Amino acid sequence: MRFLTSRILPLALVAVGLTSFATDARAQVKINEIRIDQTGTDTDEYFELSGPSLMSLSGLTYIVVGDSGSVHTCGVIEVVVHLDGYAIHADGYFAAADSAETQQLTGYDARIPGTTPTPGQLGGLNFENTDNFTHMLVSGFTGLNGQDLDTNDDGILDVTPWTSVVDAVGLSKGTTPNCSGEEYIYTTTVVGPDGGNVPGHVYRCSDTGLWKIGLFSPLGATDTPGRKNLSCRGALPAIISESREPCAPLVGQSAAVTAVLSHATGGNVYYTVNNGSEILLPMAFVGLSGSDSVFRATVPGRPTNGDLIKYHVRSFNANPDTVSGFAQGYFVGTVGIGTVRVNDAAGQSSYRLYGARVRGAVTVADGVFSTIDTDYYIQDATGGINVFKFGRHQARPGLGDDITVAGVLDQFRGKLEITDGGPCDTLLVTINDVGAPPDPIVVNTCNFDENDEGLLVRMNRLQLATTDSQFPANLNADYAIVNCSRDTVVMRVDKDTDIDGRTITSTYINLVGIAAQFDSIPPYDIGYQVTPRSHADITFLSPTAVGGSNDAPAARLLPGWPNPFSRSAQIRYQIPQAAASGARVRVRLMLLDVQGRVVKTLVDEFQDAGDHLVTVDGGALRSLGSGLHFYRLEVAGKIHTQKAVLIR
Repeated sequence: MRFLTSRILPLALVAVGLTSFATDARAQVKINEIRIDQTGTDTDEYFELSGPSLMSLSGLTYIVVGDSGSVHTCGVIEVVVHLDGYAIHADGYFAAADSAETQQLTGYDARIPGTTPTPGQLGGLNFENTDNFTHMLVSGFTGLNGQDLDTNDDGILDVTPWTSVVDAVGLSKGTTPNCSGEEYIYTTTVVGPDGGNVPGHVYRCSDTGLWKIGLFSPLGATDTPGRKNLSCRGALPAIISESREPCAPLVGQSAAVTAVLSHATGGNVYYTVNNGSEILLPMAFVGLSGSDSVFRATVPGRPTNGDLIKYHVRSFNANPDTVSGFAQGYFVGTVGIGTVRVNDAAGQSSYRLYGARVRGAVTVADGVFSTIDTDYYIQDATGGINVFKFGRHQARPGLGDDITVAGVLDQFRGKLEITDGGPCDTLLVTINDVGAPPDPIVVNTCNFDENDEGLLVRMNRLQLATTDSQFPANLNADYAIVNCSRDTVVMRVDKDTDIDGRTITSTYINLVGIAAQFDSIPPYDIGYQVTPRSHADITFLSPTAVGGSNDAPAARLLPGWPNPFSRSAQIRYQIPQAAASGARVRVRLMLLDVQGRVVKTLVDEFQDAGDHLVTVDGGALRSLGSGLHFYRLEVAGKIHTQKAVLIR
């Protein structure tokens, strides 16, 4: 989690070419606050205006000028929001949010579609957040989304399709604009950089009127859409640390929430039960921690296993200013593992750092996958999960033991864990009884996905891609499974087991092991692996006894090479024989951006079964910026995806 320092910044440096500012009454309307980004998916973006109470906004338009996704074009309109029919609220503010906003913040007067439109259409609140850009409020707008206002890319607007500029502010990454990678800013009021980044949240101080950088994370810490902004003459009421005891309360057990606050006169806890209405709980002063104050409140106990408590702490001072802590929570009592295994659209755990208590049977004993750290798995009827802790835990369950684990949920490289840390410093493990491990669940390698993660599984009649005569000694090793379209499923040999150094008598095997994941980039939908617990989990087969894979014939999309790429990349894929011998099948191969939008169709035709190779020319993709992209292959109603990183 990244916290950016709040500070008042000098008004900046860049650019020119603005039409003169409006002189009518609407000149009193100001851009007052902007959120362009937050951790996870970018759906909580908004802008806020301030002005005279109930003043009409008709005739005004909010636009954003940037590069429209191209690294070699400046001064392009990216967002267009017409404000006809809207007015400043009675309290003097108007806030507009992305229509896909996740309701983490409140106070909005309008919802604006967040999709990126084609040129000429009304733009939504899909703010760019990786380089310089200019937010503008103009009157009499006659332009179009996608219109180039700086036709010769010299930092001066050549086209000004408006009557006047009412207000404008630029957000800066801090690098020198040159329109060959960093865009110009078309106003003299500039905020940023925040470290080496564009500020994710900025606001005008309510007392000085100067622009200030808010906190990037957590969302809501300094955000005040639709209400008075924070003051800047005094220090903000900071939250130094937060803790909870117990981490995952039992049924009927209350939870004490403690916060260490700086420059604060008090704090409140705001919590919900099962996503109901928010309840305010005042915190009481309980002492000092150095020069900081310690406050505490007790969330009442709940009567039912699985009740979900969500909360955040908000500190305040006499100004009054408020700063919120990060959203957190816990499940009451003992819950099924499947209950906590929930991801958002970006593949991130929806309950990361929430407290939970789960119960299950141990599917790999403590000490098998690590002799240094606590690293084993349990599963119940609803799913499986990794139990992890740096260092050895005093409780060391064996294979098949029935255990209860209480701690915080976390996610590492796409793998869900229950561990310690965050608001809870203790991982509690109780061995309830000895027992037998559950039978492995038989899975098809071609259908291996998120639902299998954490489970003990069996895969039959696999073929490994290796010419090794033995598994390498004292090394971890990954072996691709080649007789399936899901080429991202591998067998992983853990050097802490008894497998490394053993002879490989055949590349055809039956396999039992723990299904896991190791994927470094959201949405965490590849990088699946199966790790056998011992040499006994691998059964070598005679090639003549295999008789082919148990997986149905399917298309296969291999990773692009090279990856990352800059000039060109090759994409290889395989098309299976169609049901009707010799029949051709419809094939679509597309390049997508990180939001899942198609940026280029590479193949769209009927093709014969067999291997196919497509070369992607990086020069033809010059309109794309650096970063993560995806290849998507669609064949016979099935979708196959690989990641690609473009470097400029």
